Amino acid sequence: MIKKINIRTFAIIIFILAMSSWQQAPAQTDSLKVRISGKIGISYEGYRLSTNPETPAFYAARRPNDLVRFLFQPTISYGDFKLPFNFSFSPMRNNYGSPPFGLGNIPGFPKQTFNQWVTNPVNNLGLNPTYKWIEIPLGTQYMKYSELSTGDVGAFGYGVNLSPGKFRFRFFDGINQQAYQPFVDVPSNTTFVGAYKRTLTMAQIGLERQGKYFTGFNIVRGVDDTTSIVSPLTAIPATPKPQENFIVSFVTNFKTAKGWYGQTEIGTTIATRDITVNVANPLLKNFKPFITTNLSSFRDHAMSAAFGKKGKDLDIGVNAKWLGAGYYSMGYPFVQNDRLDLSVKTRFNAWKDKINVVASIGHRTGNMSDTANRTSQLIANANIFAQFNEHLSVNANYNNFGYQSAGLLGVRNVGHELGFNPTYSWYNTKMSHLLSLTYNWSKYDEKAYNNSLVTNNNSQTALLMYVPSILSKPNFSTDVSITYFRNTTNPGDNKLSIWTYAVSAGQNFVKQKLNVKSQLQYNVTTIDAFTPGKNVMLILGADWNLAKRLSWNTSLSMNLFRYGNELTPPPTLLGARYFENTLKTALLYRFGN
Repeated sequence: MIKKINIRTFAIIIFILAMSSWQQAPAQTDSLKVRISGKIGISYEGYRLSTNPETPAFYAARRPNDLVRFLFQPTISYGDFKLPFNFSFSPMRNNYGSPPFGLGNIPGFPKQTFNQWVTNPVNNLGLNPTYKWIEIPLGTQYMKYSELSTGDVGAFGYGVNLSPGKFRFRFFDGINQQAYQPFVDVPSNTTFVGAYKRTLTMAQIGLERQGKYFTGFNIVRGVDDTTSIVSPLTAIPATPKPQENFIVSFVTNFKTAKGWYGQTEIGTTIATRDITVNVANPLLKNFKPFITTNLSSFRDHAMSAAFGKKGKDLDIGVNAKWLGAGYYSMGYPFVQNDRLDLSVKTRFNAWKDKINVVASIGHRTGNMSDTANRTSQLIANANIFAQFNEHLSVNANYNNFGYQSAGLLGVRNVGHELGFNPTYSWYNTKMSHLLSLTYNWSKYDEKAYNNSLVTNNNSQTALLMYVPSILSKPNFSTDVSITYFRNTTNPGDNKLSIWTYAVSAGQNFVKQKLNVKSQLQYNVTTIDAFTPGKNVMLILGADWNLAKRLSWNTSLSMNLFRYGNELTPPPTLLGARYFENTLKTALLYRFGN
């Protein structure tokens, strides 16, 4: 019986072939020395909250009371061998960075297992030993292969990267999502859906000349472990069904010495919405050994391309991206599909290089799979900077973004932003002055799936800042600012306005080794016709270079907020207030060269 070949087996074969083709490099004449460099540190965040009255509850804690993190990032080098470590982790065992979120104080609430702690995205535990053209990524890694395959999520596992000459091969296999059992606490009526353990396996093979071209194939497979959850919830909200995903894509790109560039990728995906379905799919055959299809499986395609030229004073290029309605990648789980984007982008200088323009304009067609209900949208952004003289400069920007699908129960997330920022500076023999005005207008329309209500947010922000500098005191800095924010939400014509008054100051001491910073803010918040809420915020910070390689950073923020009458009834919440403070401190030591 012939054993099935999967991605792991394929990776082992390529690794053996690459190793067998390696020719021993000439022996080094220089004496080899072990070199160790990097940084090590520890940080602490403490958070405290007090409310008045304590009951009924009206404001929840925004972070855990105590959070300790350790940082250990050394790199060991010996000739052509390098061993970089990337350990950044917290010893806490409660789930604050992954589901369920931050309710470890509930009796019977599940704590993280050791495997969950190791693979929690809050923690990074990785090392990448490298010898010449061989790299072994281990632990937590964020592997970006291409735009249509994988690159937006991390995984905890193992892999290999080979780059002898022009040959390129990459492989990685790891846990992208740990299993979490569904949790129901009857007394508190707290319910959390479960999450299946998910494994991602990926490989890339191709040819590359650094900075010139690359061409190759990507293979990505993601699968949920159906045995990782003992008893999924059947009541709403139900645990998502276990899924499986397979992607193969071809990618090529090039750059020339004259500035020309090009990029193309074509991808195909086969995805299964529920791998527990035992009914075969008559329209979609199995693609063994990579994926076995069933009645919930579907296949679709995607394409992206770019071509253009970059120069000293002018860039010009065109971009195209199409994602089929069924194109899904576990490596990019939040990408919106069923759309076609076409755009032109440029960058140029004008008026003796005093004006710089970066802009793009294009068209997005949504709901491509349904000809009768296709949507059309302009996608554009522009940034214009003009330096009129040594005193006056102006920056203006516009951004249009979003996605929409047709139908009463479709999705709509569309935004428009416009900004304008003039800056004027002047000086004399004793002082320099900078005055900056920033105005931003934003409109955002949002409609959730399976909901006919469209929410419209229209906001305006104006910021006036003054920064004086005393030339005889270069170690002292200060600024004052006034900010006005107003947002209107419809339907309902709900209005929110915030006035913020702030003053900041900083001072360097002890031959630039100690930098002390402070900021005082006063905010007035008004919601509709309610009486205003007011709060005072004080931020203190210090950065201290204790020694040549040792630094200590500390900051303390205190926030006192008093509500108006927006929380009433009950009458006990009239003028309710809370006080929260956050202490952050970190000690960092750098060693080696």
